[in-house]
Amino acid sequence: MTKINEEQVRKAVNALLKWKKLHSKKTDNLNSLSEEEETEVLDDNFIYLQLTLKKIPPKELTNPHKITLFHPIQSFSNICLIIDDRPKKPHNSKTKLNVETVQKKLKSLEIPITKVLKFTKLKAEYKSFEAKQVLYGSYELFLADKRVANLLPGVLGKQFYKKKRKVPVPVDLRRDSNWKEEIERVFSSTLLCLGSGTCSVLKVGRNGMESGEVMENVLGAIEGIVEFVPKKMGGVRAFHLKFSDSLALPVYEVLPDQRKNTEKKNVLKVGRGGMESAEVMENVLAAIEGIVEFVPKKLGGVRAFHLKFSDSLALSIYEALPDQRENTEKKKK
Repeated sequence: MTKINEEQVRKAVNALLKWKKLHSKKTDNLNSLSEEEETEVLDDNFIYLQLTLKKIPPKELTNPHKITLFHPIQSFSNICLIIDDRPKKPHNSKTKLNVETVQKKLKSLEIPITKVLKFTKLKAEYKSFEAKQVLYGSYELFLADKRVANLLPGVLGKQFYKKKRKVPVPVDLRRDSNWKEEIERVFSSTLLCLGSGTCSVLKVGRNGMESGEVMENVLGAIEGIVEFVPKKMGGVRAFHLKFSDSLALPVYEVLPDQRKNTEKKNVLKVGRGGMESAEVMENVLAAIEGIVEFVPKKLGGVRAFHLKFSDSLALSIYEALPDQRENTEKKKK
């Protein structure tokens, strides 16, 4: 596997934590916010690892994947477990799980599950948008028997899967599996949801953690992620770190035409330390407008714009994904 530059990761983590400390907002006034607004604010405290692939992943890889972290980033007190209560054979009810049996086993294993919900009941009683909304807001974490995990998007809908905050995490609940180990692993994991595009994000840290802990989580997460990526690291175009409201800082990046060495980098000065941020912003926008006048195909010939000091990380302000450019070229043809 291509080695990740640990110093690059350390710089990105430290820069993000420093930025968050200087730009913290709303968190001192949570009492004045609604429950939904409070959740939004607290979610802003998570550090996300953004994965960009070279190609859209095959459909069979888009199921959620657990990525183990060295340092847990959140705890849960309200958990719903969705079980597969469908009979394995027609008219054979003895082969299916039932709520009472599952609850007894969870209690004997001292696994803190708040609600056990049958898959058949979920399908029958949570059809309306309002019912799904109530269910969504009732629990902090959803677990699901992996035998029904691929059926849940059609049952739960966009409420659960659009923002990916409460996507049910698949667990192995077969008789011979270790239920306690399976479920406890979720508490120290983050969820990777490869989507229908080339970009995915997952939580790897949160504001308030030690930078060294976040760094270890990032490196461990990258190692876990590439196990699910076609061609492993060869299928990855970039990894970035970010808060939900910050710029994305690169920790690993491969230029799409790096081997051919056909892409050119050019730099020009647009500001300096001590200037007002608005002045620099106006310079940047004007510079971009002027630059594209000299570029073949205008903005269509640009792969990316970044901002940086000579000794800093480069912050992405515009980036055209490779598959986007390929689609544009195909349409033109």
